[in-house]
Parts: sequence; structure tokens; C-alpha cells
Amino acid sequence: MSSQQQGTRREHDGVVFQTAPEHTTTYEPLGCSATVTVPANTATVITSGHIGADKSGQVPSDVEEQLELAFKNVEISLKHAGVSEGWNAVYHMTTYHMAELMQEPNNRSVFFRVRNKYIGENMPAWTGITVPRLYGGALLEMTIYATAPTPKASL
Repeated sequence: MSSQQQGTRREHDGVVFQTAPEHTTTYEPLGCSATVTVPANTATVITSGHIGADKSGQVPSDVEEQLELAFKNVEISLKHAGVSEGWNAVYHMTTYHMAELMQEPNNRSVFFRVRNKYIGENMPAWTGITVPRLYGGALLEMTIYATAPTPKASL
């Protein structure tokens, strides 16, 4: 049976990623899920907006370099917050992007190549919003939701 007939379902550490059969042609090509169910006993980490800035706060003009930095910056923040699995623990992402990032075919291709490098087989829920301007001249800003190990209560 094809995924269009049965939909998709993936589970990772209790988080369930699903797409109904009627929606697979919309969500699967984008590498995201239509719904995500997070269990109540899961700690959640939410990032602020992350852009592709280097350590000095500068945003490179090269699209691929900027996108690599944006995804790497998110990974650094997730791991710093205790999300040892990094992008594998992401269940939702909201991206704010300039029109030229997603409408220019070469830029869009670079975006998905970099995104897939970091996200891999994970298929988080994803909301993408085109905006007129971003901080520092960035082409992309991301806010991420991820699960983290729940701290054990001490006795």
C-alpha cells in the first residue's frame, strides 16, 4: 500500500508524527508532518528566533553559508538547553523567510539541502511564513520546539 493510501506515522521517544492519507502529497515533499502528539510527561524546549549569524553577529551574504549557520545555531542552542539529540528531538518548527529564499529555485534547493542535512528523517510539523524583512538582513529565522529528557526528581 502506498503512503498516499495509508498516510504516515512515525514515533520517536513517545512523540508521534502523523499525516493522514489525504495530506501526504502536501506534507511529505516538504519533509514535515501534518500533526504531532507530544506526551504529557515530556519536557519541552522552545528556542527564540535563530538566524544565520556568525559568532560576531554578522550575517553572511552567501545563501548557503547563512543557512548552514542558522541550522547550526539552532543545534548549538538545543544542545546547550539539554536536548542531546539536537534536531532529532524537534517536533515543530516555524520559519520566517524572505520571499527570495523560497521563490528563487536555486535558493529553495539550497534551503532544502541544508534543512535535510540537519533534520534527516525527522518530519516535524512546520509552519513557514514569508516576511518583508528580518533582523540583520537574514533570509531565514527559525523558532524551534523540541523534547528534552525530563529531569529526575531528587529525594
